[in-house]
Amino acid sequence: MANTSEVLEEAMSLSRIERSYLAGKLLESLDRDDSPVDAEWRQEINRRVGEIDAGTTVLVSHEQVMNSARQSVRDVRQRKA
Repeated sequence: MANTSEVLEEAMSLSRIERSYLAGKLLESLDRDDSPVDAEWRQEINRRVGEIDAGTTVLVSHEQVMNSARQSVRDVRQRKA
């Protein structure tokens, strides 16, 4: 079996397109994890993407979320005062 240096040297001799393909496949391999938690998160992500694609959910901008959070903090502070 070749060591990392040999594999890298061989990979660097590939064309740009071949290196791009190889890099993508290597990155995909890092994302694979068979732990149950990761499987549950993938399922949740797929569910949410499905809702977005189907138009059955309302998307909220970062700015709206932050404004709402800030208002909630102000409200809590005022009730404590």
